[in-house]
Amino acid sequence: MLAAGCGDRMGEPKAGMLLNGKPSANIQAELLLSGGCSHVVIVLGFNAGEITENLQPLPNDTRIVVNHEWEQGQFSSLQAGLIGFDAGICLNNRVVVLPVDTLGLNPTTISTVLSVCDNDCDAVVPVFAGKSGHPVALSGKICNYLLNQDSKKSRLDWLLREMNVKYVEVDDEAVLNNANRPEDL
Repeated sequence: MLAAGCGDRMGEPKAGMLLNGKPSANIQAELLLSGGCSHVVIVLGFNAGEITENLQPLPNDTRIVVNHEWEQGQFSSLQAGLIGFDAGICLNNRVVVLPVDTLGLNPTTISTVLSVCDNDCDAVVPVFAGKSGHPVALSGKICNYLLNQDSKKSRLDWLLREMNVKYVEVDDEAVLNNANRPEDL
């Protein structure tokens, strides 16, 4: 889960933002686990210590990783998250990349991208009404490739254009959500 930004437009870091009395990072971690992920890595950056203190107890198999270079952008957080998995988990399995601000997803969407992601592709991207969204599932075989990219010059969406990507239609408009401002909630 990519949640390292300072949330300038939101007015607060999105990871600690309360939704129905619960921090969004907690909500998203539970979503990932209920959708079939066996481990969750929450990547924090800005005010990581304060946000961690304000989170509710995290589910088992969930850990926090701090991206000290969060100002370099989201790709540096993706790399920090991949490094945050125990050795072998990333390389031998699929990884779901979920920005903390993609709110309201159905757990079946997580299950769908995971089930479609296999060794025949590098990534799976959900599509709703002809528009691609999140979460993106990555096959383990491209983790090293992503880790070796320059975080200052790379973006996942750009790299996906060069990869073997499967696009899967889902019945979940929330894949297009991107809560950047309070009015987006």
